[in-house]
Amino acid sequence: MPNPTPSLLSAIPALFARKMTTAAIASTVIVLSLALTNIWGITFDSWRELLGQICFLLLYVVPIIYIYGVAASMLIEFLLFKLSPYPWTHRLLSLPLHAFFGFLGLWLLFPSMQIGGWGAAFASLFFLMDFALSKLRAGYEASHAVMSFIFLPLLLFFISIVGVNF
Repeated sequence: MPNPTPSLLSAIPALFARKMTTAAIASTVIVLSLALTNIWGITFDSWRELLGQICFLLLYVVPIIYIYGVAASMLIEFLLFKLSPYPWTHRLLSLPLHAFFGFLGLWLLFPSMQIGGWGAAFASLFFLMDFALSKLRAGYEASHAVMSFIFLPLLLFFISIVGVNF
């Protein structure tokens, strides 16, 4: 008799593709929100300076999200797959764990409670985007994850490079 519970190994490719798609969307949204909210008090005299700030942020934010964010989110999924058989407890525990890992990751890089708080907020945003994508129940393929991985942050990067040099 077949096991009705899907195995973790069979879910990894689709889960990884969804996490990569979430990382592409989240990195773009986070970079734009950091640049446009002006949290550092920097005034931009022209749109070129704003695009330069976006380019600079992309160099730091995208690798952190793709390397640390996706790995932490996958770790959370693996932990909760075994610990929480019910979907509602999985979602209930996943948000605080994402916030904790987001806080921890940025706090270890930049020992500041404020920056750790931003990490928790951005990780929570990552979770909410991942939750929304999981509710769409789209059949994610590796090609979708690769296209979104390359397209969104690179598009923003090229716009900022061209805009700065225009």
